[in-house]
Amino acid sequence: MTDTVDPQSLLTKEQLDYLLQGIHPGRVKRDGKGFSHVEAWDIRRTLIRVFGFGGYDVRLTDLELVHQHGEQRRKEYGDPYTAWTVIYRATVQLAVRVGGVVLGTWEGSAVGAGENQPNLADAHDLAIKTAESQALKRAATNLGDQFGLGLYNGGQLNPVVIRSLPHIATVEQPDLPADETVLSDPEDEAAQRAATETGNDAPAADRPPIEPHPQAQAIADGAARQAKTKADVKGTWWGQGAKARVLNSPITAPDTGQPDVLGGYLTRLAATLDQPKIPAQAGALPAPQAATTPPAGQRPAPEAVAALPPPGQHGDPDRTTALKELRDLADTIGLNSLERDFRDNTGTTLGQATADQIRGFTALLTGHTT
Repeated sequence: MTDTVDPQSLLTKEQLDYLLQGIHPGRVKRDGKGFSHVEAWDIRRTLIRVFGFGGYDVRLTDLELVHQHGEQRRKEYGDPYTAWTVIYRATVQLAVRVGGVVLGTWEGSAVGAGENQPNLADAHDLAIKTAESQALKRAATNLGDQFGLGLYNGGQLNPVVIRSLPHIATVEQPDLPADETVLSDPEDEAAQRAATETGNDAPAADRPPIEPHPQAQAIADGAARQAKTKADVKGTWWGQGAKARVLNSPITAPDTGQPDVLGGYLTRLAATLDQPKIPAQAGALPAPQAATTPPAGQRPAPEAVAALPPPGQHGDPDRTTALKELRDLADTIGLNSLERDFRDNTGTTLGQATADQIRGFTALLTGHTT
């Protein structure tokens, strides 16, 4: 690393808080041998998140062809073909800037292989890309847990840096959205499939279970037992997790019994509190009334039907208010099939419904009568 300036004067509180968190379990993948790793595209995404667009540079400083070999193969059915294996060694330099000033520069080297590829160009492309990606990931581990450093500690997800003495300690983490599960690079998956079809792929290893973080698990269990309102969750229990820096630590969710992270569970718990309760009988929604066809002389002309205004443009303030109230309620209770349920129970669409029809369905969902 090349020191250029005092890092304490560069990184913001939000950047430090995020960098000192443990990595989200959904960002961690397992390779065919069972080793933990972070996808290269996710490393780049995290660099952008933490340091901004244009906040880092990646330079390929060395690329060397180490090996190339072709072997004649024959599938059970079909013509013979050549299975190509190509190996490259790459060195990558990663430089990070904060406010236009270089925070540090790191290098990483790695070897990448394109194995058993029926196309020589694909073998070269895969080997180069793999070597560059692995080298970048090794260089990025110098930035700590969010870049996979802790995975070298037996694949564990708990933070290993925890604090950095040149920086002033902070008391809480930023309220950041939880990371979604990271998917494998589709090019890597395609290469794996091609290698598998040639019959020379390494067997996949079972993924070891992720151990819950003791302190994070205790907070989750406490919130499940004691939190009565959304304010309880966001105040007391979220605050405890932020102070202990375990919001991204793994737990076994009390509500599902499945692996989760503390911040994700607390967010879900808060959403279930303070929302309108739908009584059991409300789940059995009344059957829609049978549609009747009016006599031909009473049917509206096609032009009249086409002239009906689209949803939300009826010009009726009362209807607009009723529609907003219904949609807000649906969001609160997690009703993802609002349009279909409304149509099934009223015989009309939300776009053509009156304010009274909309409020009637809202009352049905909340268990009240109008």
